Amino acid sequence: MSRWQSAEDKEEQEELEGEWELDPNDPSHPDYDLSVAAGYAEWEPGGKPWFLRRGAVLAVTLLGIAGLVIIPLVVRLT
Repeated sequence: MSRWQSAEDKEEQEELEGEWELDPNDPSHPDYDLSVAAGYAEWEPGGKPWFLRRGAVLAVTLLGIAGLVIIPLVVRLT
Protein backbone atom coordinates (compact mmCIF):
# COMPACT_ATOMS: atom_id res chain seq x y z
CA MET A 1 0.00 0.00 0.00
CA SER A 2 1.33 3.39 -0.97
CA ARG A 3 2.23 5.89 1.68
CA TRP A 4 0.48 8.63 -0.34
CA GLN A 5 -2.72 6.73 -1.09
CA SER A 6 -5.88 8.81 -0.95
CA ALA A 7 -8.86 7.93 1.21
CA GLU A 8 -10.92 7.17 -1.91
CA ASP A 9 -8.32 4.70 -3.15
CA LYS A 10 -8.25 3.04 0.25
CA GLU A 11 -12.04 2.67 0.30
CA GLU A 12 -12.04 1.23 -3.20
CA GLN A 13 -9.33 -1.24 -2.29
CA GLU A 14 -11.28 -2.37 0.77
CA GLU A 15 -14.36 -2.93 -1.41
CA LEU A 16 -12.45 -5.08 -3.85
CA GLU A 17 -10.55 -7.00 -1.20
CA GLY A 18 -11.71 -10.58 -1.02
CA GLU A 19 -14.15 -10.24 -3.90
CA TRP A 20 -11.88 -10.39 -6.92
CA GLU A 21 -10.06 -13.63 -7.50
CA LEU A 22 -9.10 -15.44 -10.67
CA ASP A 23 -11.00 -18.67 -11.03
CA PRO A 24 -8.81 -21.32 -12.68
CA ASN A 25 -11.92 -22.82 -14.30
CA ASP A 26 -12.77 -19.52 -16.00
CA PRO A 27 -11.76 -19.57 -19.72
CA SER A 28 -10.35 -16.02 -19.40
CA HIS A 29 -7.86 -17.20 -16.73
CA PRO A 30 -4.26 -17.20 -18.07
CA ASP A 31 -3.69 -20.79 -16.93
CA TYR A 32 -7.11 -22.12 -17.89
CA ASP A 33 -6.03 -25.04 -20.04
CA LEU A 34 -2.38 -26.00 -19.78
CA SER A 35 -3.13 -29.67 -20.20
CA VAL A 36 -1.71 -32.20 -22.65
CA ALA A 37 -4.73 -31.62 -24.89
CA ALA A 38 -3.89 -27.91 -25.15
CA GLY A 39 -0.60 -28.71 -26.85
CA TYR A 40 1.85 -27.55 -24.20
CA ALA A 41 3.09 -31.02 -23.21
CA GLU A 42 5.66 -31.34 -25.99
CA TRP A 43 7.05 -27.80 -25.71
CA GLU A 44 10.69 -27.42 -24.70
CA PRO A 45 12.70 -24.23 -24.49
CA GLY A 46 15.28 -23.58 -27.19
CA GLY A 47 18.95 -24.30 -26.63
CA LYS A 48 21.39 -21.67 -25.44
CA PRO A 49 23.61 -19.90 -27.94
CA TRP A 50 27.18 -21.23 -28.15
CA PHE A 51 28.67 -18.19 -26.40
CA LEU A 52 26.55 -18.75 -23.30
CA ARG A 53 27.64 -22.33 -22.78
CA ARG A 54 29.82 -23.04 -19.77
CA GLY A 55 32.79 -24.39 -21.76
CA ALA A 56 33.00 -21.34 -24.04
CA VAL A 57 32.86 -18.95 -21.10
CA LEU A 58 35.55 -20.93 -19.28
CA ALA A 59 37.82 -20.98 -22.34
CA VAL A 60 37.51 -17.22 -22.89
CA THR A 61 38.20 -16.57 -19.21
CA LEU A 62 41.28 -18.79 -19.16
CA LEU A 63 42.61 -17.21 -22.36
CA GLY A 64 42.11 -13.76 -20.84
CA ILE A 65 43.97 -14.69 -17.67
CA ALA A 66 46.75 -16.35 -19.66
CA GLY A 67 47.03 -13.24 -21.83
CA LEU A 68 47.37 -11.04 -18.75
CA VAL A 69 50.21 -13.24 -17.51
CA ILE A 70 52.01 -13.95 -20.80
CA ILE A 71 52.01 -10.44 -22.32
CA PRO A 72 54.01 -8.86 -19.43
CA LEU A 73 56.49 -11.76 -19.57
CA VAL A 74 57.02 -11.33 -23.32
CA VAL A 75 57.41 -7.55 -22.92
CA ARG A 76 59.94 -8.01 -20.08
CA LEU A 77 62.00 -10.57 -22.03
CA THR A 78 62.29 -8.41 -25.16
